[in-house]
Amino acid sequence: MVRLSLLGTLTFGLVGCLFYGLDGQFLNWFVLTTVGGLGVGLAYGLGLTAWGHWVTFARIGCP
Repeated sequence: MVRLSLLGTLTFGLVGCLFYGLDGQFLNWFVLTTVGGLGVGLAYGLGLTAWGHWVTFARIGCP
């Protein structure tokens, strides 16, 4: 899950660099990269792994 989160962060960083171009909008680029990468890692971890399904249904889901 950590590897995918880092990969998502790098991917969002490259895409954000294309959109923002790093021309004085470093904060926007950094926020997009960080939030996007962490969101992708969390979504993968909770949605596509057996451990994530267990956490979602057994701990977070209906009692």
